[in-house]
Amino acid sequence: MLLFAALGFVLVPLGSRTGLEHARAVLSTPEARVAGAELWAAAAGIRARLLAALGDRQPPPAPRPAPAGSAAPPALASPTPQLPDGGAEGRPDASVGS
Repeated sequence: MLLFAALGFVLVPLGSRTGLEHARAVLSTPEARVAGAELWAAAAGIRARLLAALGDRQPPPAPRPAPAGSAAPPALASPTPQLPDGGAEGRPDASVGS
């Protein structure tokens, strides 16, 4: 269906011109060129700000070793949670195949 719509836009006249010819005439005006240039400039500015924001990211600093003679900090919990063995009431989960 998209092919038929494209062919109609390119080949079927709407008055003295086809839809494509009307679009080309409108987009070739000086106002459309200025608007296009401003749109490009705005997009380039957004791109530059985004790249600057992403480029400024630094990895977090490494933890410093504790000074000599100070008490060591308490150990942190395991980063991955440990699942209990077995399902409800200590029985294996029926959905897990053997």
